[in-house]
Amino acid sequence: MIERPLRPHQQSAFNEAVDYLQEHSRVTICMPCGTGKTLLGQRLAQNEARHGPSAILVLVPSLTLLAQTIRTWVEHSSRPINALAFCHDRKISTADLRVPVTGLLSDYEIAVVTVTDEDIHKEISCESDAPIEVKAALVDSQLAATQVAVGTAMSTYDLSRIMVFHNRINTSRKFAKTLPAMLDSSASQTVDSMHLDASTDTEERHRCLQTLADPGDGRRAVLSNVRCLGEGIDVPALDAIVFAAPRTSTIDITQSVGRALRVDPQRPGRAVIVLPVFIDDSVDLLEQVGNSAFKHVYRTLLALADQDSALAGELEGRRPRRGGRRGTRDGDEGKPGRISVITASGTPAPDALRAALNLRTLKLLTPGWDFGYQQLLAYAESTGKCPPNAYITEAGYPLGAWTRGQRQRREALTSEQRDKLEAVPGWAWNRFDAAWNESYGRLVQWAATHGDVKIPRGYRTASGFEFGQWPAIQRREYRAGTLDPERIALLEALPGWSWNPARDSFDTGYAYLEAFLAETGSASPSQTEVTADGYKLGFWVQAQRRGYQLGKLAAERISALEALKGWTWNARDARWLAGFAHLKRFAAAHGHVQVPKSYRTSGGDLLGCWVSNQRVAKRAGQLSDERVTTLESLPGWTWWADYNARRTEQVAV
Repeated sequence: MIERPLRPHQQSAFNEAVDYLQEHSRVTICMPCGTGKTLLGQRLAQNEARHGPSAILVLVPSLTLLAQTIRTWVEHSSRPINALAFCHDRKISTADLRVPVTGLLSDYEIAVVTVTDEDIHKEISCESDAPIEVKAALVDSQLAATQVAVGTAMSTYDLSRIMVFHNRINTSRKFAKTLPAMLDSSASQTVDSMHLDASTDTEERHRCLQTLADPGDGRRAVLSNVRCLGEGIDVPALDAIVFAAPRTSTIDITQSVGRALRVDPQRPGRAVIVLPVFIDDSVDLLEQVGNSAFKHVYRTLLALADQDSALAGELEGRRPRRGGRRGTRDGDEGKPGRISVITASGTPAPDALRAALNLRTLKLLTPGWDFGYQQLLAYAESTGKCPPNAYITEAGYPLGAWTRGQRQRREALTSEQRDKLEAVPGWAWNRFDAAWNESYGRLVQWAATHGDVKIPRGYRTASGFEFGQWPAIQRREYRAGTLDPERIALLEALPGWSWNPARDSFDTGYAYLEAFLAETGSASPSQTEVTADGYKLGFWVQAQRRGYQLGKLAAERISALEALKGWTWNARDARWLAGFAHLKRFAAAHGHVQVPKSYRTSGGDLLGCWVSNQRVAKRAGQLSDERVTTLESLPGWTWWADYNARRTEQVAV
């Protein structure tokens, strides 16, 4: 089977994960929606399980994603897979994880399509025998407005693959059922209108997604759904998505956009986010800008601006400047702006409406410097530090984003504003400096308490900070040459700090093994061997052999171990040599080798049984000549137990 090659960003993540797993037992990879995590996970698991049969646990959040994951693993696995599927209790839930989108998703523009009663009636009247279902749609003006907006977007932006997000199943079904007839008079191509919800069976869901991915020549596909294309579902590349109803969750909006708008080499232009707005002809147009009809427009714009600095910049560019002039950032460097407000006919909306929309959006985007400052001060006084970038207050204010904005606009702030910010507890103009200093303070406190900086790998602080990973991050930056010299000096001043703890750990174990060899003449201590000062030498030796067998032990370490007299990679030989080392110690301590059969070493090894087994093996002809000679080299060794010697009273059993 020919494996599908990984895309460049997948290959980069794969290489980094493989390198990381050389020294760690687990790795976490965070990637945006729609960038190929399922295939990357399969390829990593296959790489880690390349040495033989393996049991692999895969956890997914839904049955649909389970079916998709199994298909991907079976299709791309180089070995047969025996897959077992299990489902958990519905009451168990998951949490959202905010991750950055770093150029792996499509560029997009936003089209706010305004639709009036007159526009809807015009669509209906274009065909005198319009179906009764379409006429009934007039009862719900918002639904009809959404259908008209979809038709407008199709013709204006030449869209063929569209996904529509609803909040209610009945609305979604009705939308999909009546859309083709509503668009029959204006659409130049046949429209396949489909609906999905949680009750849709897997086969029908697969058919709908296939049609959406490839509508066919001369056809358009519109898929209407209600929260059934959630986290991890493999959505095909689209031309547009439509929010038919307000979304209350910022994460819900950004994940819907991220999941649907993946990069598509076949699409020449930007993807489009369509926001339909129904305009009531009986109410003043500008008054409606502030009411609920435009609510989903503002929520969507603010949610996307919170995640997309370029969009936030365009919105900020629309702010009136001194002298009444508007900003010039609708389109940077001559590029067209990413936000358009158009009518149902596809023409630009009236200037007054667009200006009112801009002003309302900016008011919501920036509630005022003093308000943000008071929110920051309250947070810092209660926690002693500034909020993380993603922090949102209980009232919904994006305080983390506001704080980040002050750092970015430092030179644009007044001297009074800068002084106020610098007086805030924990403030730093460079967020990363503040975070680093806080983590270093934790490390200093740890060293003072424990006498070293050996933090357990998975250790977390009470607030959930993964402190066990922080020293590893500093070492990685040190190896990359990106760690500031001042920080290097601070870390090296800590007791026990090392830039390569794995190497230091090997050197420590190797030194103990050399001492053991000098004392016993053996380089194979038992698995339970512990030195006088508490070092688990047997465990360390076992770990080196395991690393060798898995092909993960460095060549220089292999050479160093093989240079020791009597070293062996064979675990069975090692156990025999460990038993012989215990026997030599016994002889040195007691002056003879007549070990009582029930005798145990201080580590719990059954030395008496081991000696008895050697005699039995010799009589059965199963002991090699080399081992016979080795045992006979011990003073007083005999091939039978000397019960008459009465040595046992000299030995503490």
